[in-house]
Amino acid sequence: MEFPCCGGIEYAVKAALQNSGKFIPWQVITLSTNGNIIDGGF
Repeated sequence: MEFPCCGGIEYAVKAALQNSGKFIPWQVITLSTNGNIIDGGF
């Protein structure tokens, strides 16, 4: 399936980064089943 199905993980990571008090660059991307970036790429 090629849609962002891991919203819970994204939320947990975002909360952990905010709670850490540190600035760590990050980006959410969606990959196709063959590994191509289909959303959120560079």
